[in-house]
Amino acid sequence: GIGPDALCRLLRSILLMILALNSHASLLACEEVKAYASGTASWVVCDLVAGYGSVPDGGKEGDDGVVVTMDDLAYWYLERGHDIAPWLELFDLSKWIMLK
Repeated sequence: GIGPDALCRLLRSILLMILALNSHASLLACEEVKAYASGTASWVVCDLVAGYGSVPDGGKEGDDGVVVTMDDLAYWYLERGHDIAPWLELFDLSKWIMLK
């Protein structure tokens, strides 16, 4: 699994890439775009961890040792994540149209 902080950094970097390609975001100051990406990534991770994060063996509920497994992410995405963060679909390269 991956810890919430690392997952937040990963999602923030993906959001920054998406926003770099967005014409509306290009009108904003760089700091505004970074703040939006950071806030969105943090919100998504908090929602995911609140209901679906796992505590590894030896850990206790409320530990800082909470991790997100692929199963946690899949359950969350199927139940509510697709409404909260539809941009995660961009991870599925089979949905991309490849030009030849």
